[in-house]
Amino acid sequence: MRLLKAMLIAPLAALPAMVMAALLRGWTLDGARVPFFLVHLSFAYAAALVFGLPLHLLLRRAGRDEPWIYGVLGCVIGAVVAATAEARTTLQPADWIASVLAGGLGGLMFRALAGVATLAQESRPAIPG
Repeated sequence: MRLLKAMLIAPLAALPAMVMAALLRGWTLDGARVPFFLVHLSFAYAAALVFGLPLHLLLRRAGRDEPWIYGVLGCVIGAVVAATAEARTTLQPADWIASVLAGGLGGLMFRALAGVATLAQESRPAIPG
């Protein structure tokens, strides 16, 4: 259940970075920009599913739960998403920064929401207390 919650909520951490990119472009935040945010949110959810979930499962199996790992890997995922977008259009520096920042925030949010119990910890019986 925690993993599902993390998959649904963590990509929303991209919103502050997208707002920052829009403001750096000089855009006003009005209803005309809603499609921009929806398209970018779809990229955030796709990246979480394609890259984030498998990496989380690998880290969990390895027993690695340090927040910095999730943040750094999230930044890398954000850079991959920006590079993918760059192949189709020219991105401004603010877009790259926002994408990397969004990935890092998403990774940290995912770790906080999903929890990081390793498989070994899950298989141990709970100690009544």
